[in-house]
Amino acid sequence: TETYYNTAQSKAFASIVHKHLIEATGFKNRGLRTANFYVVKNTKMPSALIEVGFLTNAAENKKMLDRAFQKRVGEAMAAAIIEYYNKQK
Repeated sequence: TETYYNTAQSKAFASIVHKHLIEATGFKNRGLRTANFYVVKNTKMPSALIEVGFLTNAAENKKMLDRAFQKRVGEAMAAAIIEYYNKQK
């Protein structure tokens, strides 16, 4: 699991997202990283690109196909957004 961001304003958001993802997935923590990806550099709002797991990893692929796992990751993402939003108040 890894999370990418591009701008300084996105670092706090990406950090919160990554923390929640690591807790939800239990996958290897590949870290919070900066990248020049279009989807994170061409935005005016905080943004993050997540790599939940890798399809080439048989164990991760199997877990990512599991509905309960998908629900847990979705709930973790929602919790991350809420946490970030509440810190901005």
